[in-house]
Amino acid sequence: MQEVGAIGAAVTPGRKESLLIGSVEGTMGHAGHASGFVSLVKLLCILETGVIPATANFSTPHPLMKYLVDGSMKVKKKKKQQKKCLKQLP
Repeated sequence: MQEVGAIGAAVTPGRKESLLIGSVEGTMGHAGHASGFVSLVKLLCILETGVIPATANFSTPHPLMKYLVDGSMKVKKKKKQQKKCLKQLP
């Protein structure tokens, strides 16, 4: 919950659209020390393919997660196609 609060406070003020967030933990479990690396790999896959995967096993936010409750941030519940940001690597 602390991470969502910190990101929400830093990034959402003044935004017109909700900030989309997700997690790898619901898919692969708690990654411990590797969580930063796994998140980076997920980001690179999103940039290369243009597909933002859904967050597994998420239904509703905890009521104390202010930015999720008020809609400033949203958890990806469905896969979404975006514009590719990276070219295919050789």
